[in-house]
Order: sequence, then C-alpha cells, then structure tokens
Amino acid sequence: EDLAYGLRLTISIGLPASAGLVVLAQPVTALLFQRGAFGSEDAHVTSRMVAAYGAAVWAYIGLLIVHRGFYAMDDRITPVRIGAAAVLINLVLNLTLVWWVGGVGLAVGTSLATSVQAIWATRRLQARTGRIDWRRIRRVTLQAVLATALMSAACSLIQLWWGHANTTLELAAGVVLQVLIGGAVYFGVARLIGLREPWELLIRSRTL
Repeated sequence: EDLAYGLRLTISIGLPASAGLVVLAQPVTALLFQRGAFGSEDAHVTSRMVAAYGAAVWAYIGLLIVHRGFYAMDDRITPVRIGAAAVLINLVLNLTLVWWVGGVGLAVGTSLATSVQAIWATRRLQARTGRIDWRRIRRVTLQAVLATALMSAACSLIQLWWGHANTTLELAAGVVLQVLIGGAVYFGVARLIGLREPWELLIRSRTL
C-alpha cells in the first residue's frame, strides 16, 4: 500500500513537473543564462536540452520510490541489474539519436532510457509483491494528465500574451507569473476532479 501510494504521488507531482520544465524551458533558460556571449541561439539550443531532460522527471522520481521497494524486500541486486541494462540502452540511444537531432539527442536518449528503467523496475517489483493497486493508479494518472494539460495550456497562453520579453526583469516576471498561475490551475483542477495526492503532499510538507 505504501508503494502504491508513493507511485500515485510520483505521478501526481512528476507529470506536472515534467510538463512544466518542457513548457518553461525557453524562458527559464533565457532568464538564467542569456547574457554576454551566451546569445539567443545558445539559449534556444540549451532550452531544448532542458526540455528533453525535464520530460522524464516523473521517471527519475519513480525510480527513487521503486528502488526503496526493492531495498525493503532486501533485494539490492535487481535494481543494479536493471540499471546496468538501462546504461546500455542509454548508450545505444545516444549513439543513434545524436546523428539525427544533434546534441539534444543525448538528452532524449537519457530520458527514454530512464523511462524504460522506471517502467521495467516497477514491473519487476510488482512480480515480487503482486499487490499494487493499478486500478487506482490508472485513475490518478488520468486525473493528473487532465490537470497537467490544463496547466500547460494556461502557461502557454501566458507566454503568448506576455510576448517576447527583452529585459531580465520582464523574463523573471513572466516566469514567476507562469509558475504561480500554472500551479494554481493544476491544484485547482486537482481539487475539482478529486485528485487528492498533490494536496496531501502539500499539507504533509507544511506539517513537517
């Protein structure tokens, strides 16, 4: 039950985090790095890397949860074996994609390999436990996808409305505005459709 709850938290927080990094990759990169010799073209290339890595945030978080499940069962070998296989998959993907899409292919390959590793490890752990409540996890996933889609749409509309910011202050204001409104949309939609996990995590963090 704890493992299933951890997976639901991973989905409800990891999906919007991934989408947020993809949507905000360009303005955040420009805000942090675009100055001096680091021009707009450099910021564009870097933002593609940020978006490619950010798309797999849910998998990075999920692996932390799943690995703890293995450790709780006193199994430290399976995660290592799956991780070694993921390294090989990552290497193959990197060497393949770098020829097609350049440097961003390295980020895409890493994200894909990590996603495969997370799904693979979860399936192996399920075979050991046999008690993961996938019906509830699927419901949370559909709810999180809906809330994330509306959040991403809100952030994208703000980017269109804000236009092309030229100064650091304008970039910072745009990023803060998107984070605040995007977060409000996600948590608001979650409350409306009965997605409790992100609210439970928020309330728990306040009590710690």
